[in-house]
Order: sequence, then structure tokens, then C-alpha cells
Amino acid sequence: MDQDELERQLKKQLEYLTRSAEAFDAGYQDEAPRIATTIRILLHESRRSRSLLGLLQVRGKTEIISTSTFDFKTDKTYGTCTLTGFESDSQGMRVVPQYDRVVRSSPIPAHQWWNEVIFRMPQMDKFTRRDFVLFCANKDGGAHIDKYPEKFQRIKDGNINLTGKKDGEEFKFTSILECAVRQMAFEILNSQDIQTLVPS
Repeated sequence: MDQDELERQLKKQLEYLTRSAEAFDAGYQDEAPRIATTIRILLHESRRSRSLLGLLQVRGKTEIISTSTFDFKTDKTYGTCTLTGFESDSQGMRVVPQYDRVVRSSPIPAHQWWNEVIFRMPQMDKFTRRDFVLFCANKDGGAHIDKYPEKFQRIKDGNINLTGKKDGEEFKFTSILECAVRQMAFEILNSQDIQTLVPS
């Protein structure tokens, strides 16, 4: 593909991302695999494939906003996903994307954003944005359906030593993965470097 076609593809992928994010916000959390698939197309590099930003030769100089609320390199606290928060309504407590309700919102290089640790719990591995996106896109119905690896199954099932209560009954938080992926879409769509790449 020539440069013009690559730029058209970028515009199309960002339009997909916007529409899926809007659908997610309207209550369709099953849009998360579509969001993840689009993010994978934009950023994932492997021996067999190039990212769209890589093909545009801008991945190495593009910065993306990070709203992660912990720096796991310096803060060893175990906690829930740094891209999600909690909201209480008539239905009780639930996991939500942070959107712009964060104490940190700063652009970092795309490769650092992609590999930044965003989730860590006791007796579980650390997880990066890359981990969440590739799992959600590749294993959770985005590109193909496969058996969940145990560590992701625990997140999907809410078995992460984090519970809430409603009407005196304990419940698990089961939408951390989906809400984290939605927050990544927020970060990408609000990054100036990404927007300047889109042809007018």
C-alpha cells in the first residue's frame, strides 16, 4: 500500500475505534473485542506482521496518552487495574473505565505505552496493555475464539481477591478486562500525535 492508502486505513481504523467506543458506552460491553482488534492493528508488531503505525513509519516517534494511575516500576502496591475505577449506582458498585477522571494523563512513547504494566494482583502475573489487547482480540472473540489461559480466566471470572457487596451479598467484579480495553481506546483517541496523523 502507498502512503495515501495507509493514511486512509488509519482514518478508517480510528473511525471503527470511535464507533465501538460509543457502543461500549451505550451499554454494549461486548464491543471490547472489536476495540482490542482495532488497537492490535494499530500497534502490534511481530515477526509475521507489522502494525499500521509501523507501516506508516511513525510508531517509533508517536506518543500516546497514559492514564495509568500507578508506576509499577517504583510503586510495588498490589491493586486492581490502573485503567479502571469504580462507580456506585442503584445497581450497586461496578467497574468502569477511568476516562478523564485521573490524576495522571501524560503522553509517553507508543512502545512504552504498549508495554506498560497496568494490572497486578497477588499470586498473579503482571499484565501490560499488550497482554490485555492481544488476549481480548485473539482469545475473547475479536479475531478467533479459543480457550482462556488460566490467568486471564481468573480476571474474566472476577477471581482476583476483589469483591463488593450488594444487599448484603458478596459479588465479584467481572468486567475489568473490558473496561481497561475501553480506557485504552480513550487514550488513543485523545492523543494529539494520533490525531495529527489522520488526513483531513
